[in-house]
Parts: sequence; structure tokens; C-alpha cells
Amino acid sequence: MRLEKSQHKNKCSMFLPLSYPLFRGLWICTLIANFGAWMHSVGAVWLMTTLTSSTLMIALVQTATTLPVFLFSIPAGIYADHVSKAKFLFMTQIYIASVALIMGVFTFIHWTTPGILLILTFLLNVGIALRMPTWQAAASELVSSDELPLATSINNMNYNIGRTLGPFIAGLIISHCGVGYVFTLNAISLSGSIAFFYRWSCQAKTTYQKGEKLNFTHSFLKLIHEIKKSTDFLIILIRTVIVYLSTSALWALLAVIAKQHDYSVNEFAWMMGCLGVGAILTPFLLQLLRSYIKPLILIDCATLLFVICQAMLIYIYSFYIICIILILAGISWAILLSTLNAQAQGSFQKNMRAKAIAVYLVVFYAALSLGSVIWGKMAESDLAMSLYFPGIFFIIGLVFLKIISKRMKSIYFQPEVE
Repeated sequence: MRLEKSQHKNKCSMFLPLSYPLFRGLWICTLIANFGAWMHSVGAVWLMTTLTSSTLMIALVQTATTLPVFLFSIPAGIYADHVSKAKFLFMTQIYIASVALIMGVFTFIHWTTPGILLILTFLLNVGIALRMPTWQAAASELVSSDELPLATSINNMNYNIGRTLGPFIAGLIISHCGVGYVFTLNAISLSGSIAFFYRWSCQAKTTYQKGEKLNFTHSFLKLIHEIKKSTDFLIILIRTVIVYLSTSALWALLAVIAKQHDYSVNEFAWMMGCLGVGAILTPFLLQLLRSYIKPLILIDCATLLFVICQAMLIYIYSFYIICIILILAGISWAILLSTLNAQAQGSFQKNMRAKAIAVYLVVFYAALSLGSVIWGKMAESDLAMSLYFPGIFFIIGLVFLKIISKRMKSIYFQPEVE
């Protein structure tokens, strides 16, 4: 793929990847889609709280969101290295928009039950799971390898802008119009990216071997072989399990916490939005932190801050203090997400990157899915315990990681991404 890089005076600028025309176009389309996705996320969770009082069912919305990535990321990553990424992304965007539109229609005509909501949420996220490795791999191919950490940070900033403003917009729409409009707007928000990927697919040169026969079994075994050779990547995967099991409680139970405090949908939307407020500025903070702190130590510190914020939520009754705590949690989440993602991507060469990202995403979302079920079930008997126990688990997990990684390699070995 040809890279047409425009002139840029400041070579160290964190916005340098946006000088690539295709990357810039992809970034803009992603931003619009992120608004719709986060509006949809707020709508789905809040709709479940109105359909049932079961803490577990509310937490299962998070599981239905993350489980498809666990199931389909590796096949999608393998497939992505054998097809035109632009055409594949074009097809997945159409599928996601169709499911979102169906959810909107079902909600308008009052056909949505807790079970149907979980099924449609799962189906929607099947499309997202199929898209995710290809999307990230395509974005990483549009910039030079030296700018990959910057591109990752900019993409996370994009994600956090949508995560900040999307819930606020969703809260206003739900309180004045209804959840069905939120689902419908999510479908509409994908129209720009559908047009972008269609145009890109028409212009893109072939970057894969058309004649090469796709053999999932052979590709999967080859992938496992490559992963086993990378000690750094294995340590990253173990750390990923520990980190996201520990931090999944907040995402699964935030709506339950809002209901516990008798908050309205607008206040819940503010809580969701606050998680993204601090994260918008994280790329600027991240550049400074990376200059002084090794990436894996940075991940540990960010996770520790997150689990502390998570544990405090049930004991604080002031809405404004809760918002401040969630801003801090959002900063720490963005730091660990960006740093872990960059470490995973930098562990392999470009021809293996989509598969490596797929494996990382499988582990990432498996931990989130499992954590949502565990902490959701625990919350049915004791909500407070389900919020502070993950912090205890994280400390135990760090000790375990230190022991096992000493046998594999030094825990703070820095991959080439640095």
C-alpha cells in the first residue's frame, strides 16, 4: 500500500500520523462511528435496567459485548491477512449497521425482552469482533513502524472522544425520545465509514496473495508456533488476563451502581462520559510518562489506580465526587489500554500483526467477559465485595506474574516498540 506522507514541521508531534491521507480519513470515520457505538452502549445497558432488576442480567450485557471478540477474533485475524482489508471492513460495517437498525426497530415496536436484547447485542458485537483485528492492522499499515505508538495513542484518543461525548448525547436522547432512537442513530453513524471503505476498496492495490489458499488449521498452528517463540508476547498475554479481570467489574456494574444511588439516565450518562473525559488528555500525559517509566511498570501503576477508584464507588454518595473518581479511572484505563495494545502490536512483524492483535484481543475480551460474569454474580449477594475484591485479585495476580515471568524472562524487558 502506497504511503503518501505530507510535509510536517514537527517530526516529534504526536499528531504526525494524521499527515497520512488514508490514516486521517480512517481516523475521522472511526470518530463518527465511536460516537454511535458509545451511544448504543449506554442505550443497551440502560434498557436492560428498565427490563429487569437482576444484577447478573445487567452485567451480562457486558459479557454479550465482549464474548464475540473472544470467539471470533482469531479466525478474523487469520482471514484478514488473506483478503483485501478494505473490502472486508466494508462488508462488516454493513452487517453491524443492519443489526443496530434491527435493534432500533424492535425497541420502537416493544419487542425487546432481556433475552432478545442480549442476543442482538451479541450479534452486533460479532460484527465488531470480525472487524477489530482487520481495522487495527489496516491502521498500523497506513503509518511507518516508528510512528506506530503515536498512531495507537491517537486512535485511543479518538476512542475516548467518542466515549466522552457519546454517553452525554445518549442520555439526552433517551430521556427525551427513547432508546430506539439511539440504536437507529448508531446505524446511521456507520454510513460514513461504509462509504470510506467502499471507496478505499476500489482504489487500493492488492497487498495479499490472491492465489494463496486459506487453510485455517495450518494458519492457526503456525500462529501458535510463532506465539510460543515470543516470550515477551506470552508475558503480555498473562498480564492482560490479570489486568482486565481486575478492571472488568466497573464496566459490568456501572449501571448497577447508578441504580443503587437512584440516579437517572442522564446522571448515568454523565458517569459513562466522565470515564472518557480524562482519557482524552491521556496521549499528552502518556508521552511524558513513557519518557520516565518503563511500559509494563506504567501498566501496573495505571491498573492499581483503576482498581482503587473502582472500589471507592460504592462508598461515595456525592455525585460530583463520583464523577471525579471516574475521570481518574478513565485516565488510568486509557494509559493501560494504549500501552498494552502498543506492546502487543510491536511484538511481531507486519505480516503477523493482524493475527497477533487477534490473539491479544481474544485474551483481552475473554478476561472482560469472564470478569463480568464473576463480578456480576458476586454483586447479586454483595455489591461492595464485587467492587473491592478485584483489587485484591490484582495484587495476588502481580505476585503470580512476577514468579512465572522470572522463569520465562525478565518481567520488565522492553520490546522493540520502545
